Amino acid sequence: MSKDNILKHLDDNWQQLIESVSGLSEEELLQPNVCGTWSIRDLMNHISTWEEEAMQNIPLILSGESTPRYSASGGIEAFNARSQQDKKDLALSRIKREFYATHQRFINYISSIPGSSFENNSRLAKRIRLDGYAHYAEHSAQILQWRQQN
Repeated sequence: MSKDNILKHLDDNWQQLIESVSGLSEEELLQPNVCGTWSIRDLMNHISTWEEEAMQNIPLILSGESTPRYSASGGIEAFNARSQQDKKDLALSRIKREFYATHQRFINYISSIPGSSFENNSRLAKRIRLDGYAHYAEHSAQILQWRQQN
């Protein structure tokens, strides 16, 4: 997939994610059980965490190195639980600021990668898909489903 296509997917799915939370009150953003036990605030933290994780791992992918295995630290679920625990006391306003700022850094970072790096690098495209646009789509669908039920 080309860099332009990846950036378009990122933008399209990000806009859907933003639309899925548009108009919600602070109380609604903090309400649990939107995705499992998580609130939308938790999902915002989760998405930011994975964009950060992608930005840490993409340089390894670009240099042909292996990325760390989550199984070495208890698996992806354990990683997700630790990231939620690490930020459980942060105010919603800070989580929201980090959510938007991290996304902008992620887009700027992807934009800075030469287009030729995307050619024949399925690991790069996969990482951006899983930690980026597919992730946004997954959670925006969960939020929309929650909104329809409430």
